[in-house]
Amino acid sequence: MIKTAFKILVFMSLIHCGNFIRSKHTPSGVTTDQSSSTSTIAFAEVRDKIFSPKCVECHIQYADYNFVKKDLTAILNSVEQNRMPRNSPLDDGLKKLLKDWIDMGAASELIATEPDAPVPIDTLQATWDSLYANIFIPKCVVCHSPNGEAPWVDVSSRIGMSKTLLKHIDFKNPRESTLIVRLADPEEPMPPLPPFSNISQLTPAEVDVVVEWIKNGLP
Repeated sequence: MIKTAFKILVFMSLIHCGNFIRSKHTPSGVTTDQSSSTSTIAFAEVRDKIFSPKCVECHIQYADYNFVKKDLTAILNSVEQNRMPRNSPLDDGLKKLLKDWIDMGAASELIATEPDAPVPIDTLQATWDSLYANIFIPKCVVCHSPNGEAPWVDVSSRIGMSKTLLKHIDFKNPRESTLIVRLADPEEPMPPLPPFSNISQLTPAEVDVVVEWIKNGLP
């Protein structure tokens, strides 16, 4: 009788131990929450769902993570106020995706554990690559691209520039070029002044670099 009771007690203990051990493991099909250590949203997802279909037609620079990262505050404000995308505000799901991505650090990749460090843009130089990254993309292509409001001057690519911009350049007198005159016009500069545009104007030093680029033959 005592032996039987002891066996029953041991058996019951093993059952309870087994239940305890199984409770230590994550049930099949349940994913543990790792959001505290790893970003669960990458730029590729936000780009494919928001920027590519909704933004780059006008803001071609937003296909590039570096330019999006620079403009995060302005982008979020415009989206939350339904000012962008024009005539087609994002639905609540896409707004949440954008905000969650930013709140998680606006990671370029999923492995980020903290916000990515800002990517510095190179010091402006009198070359196409430097002017394209520092001036044409952030300040011009919103209008001056095939899908923009002023496609007759296209600076969204070197090919487009060579087809449309050369007639506005005076290689003998670079500062007399229509391009330079418009960039430096105090009353009607390019980019346009508010309220037509909120894009910052070129500084005199930046205009000088564009002039140098023309003098050097548009390298």
